Amino acid sequence: MLAATPGYRDAGVSVFTLYGADRGGMAANVTLSIEVGNVNVAPVVLFPMDAQRAELALAPP
Repeated sequence: MLAATPGYRDAGVSVFTLYGADRGGMAANVTLSIEVGNVNVAPVVLFPMDAQRAELALAPP
């Protein structure tokens, strides 16, 4: 079993070659590609603003 939990920076294609051999001298290998798509990452505020205040002025009737 091959298991992994990719993170955000792991997006892209990775190529692996798995090898196996038995005691009788028989061997085999297989190459496979795993593609990890981009994940949805929450936005980050780079330049926070100071507290803001707004007042609503109603026009007279």
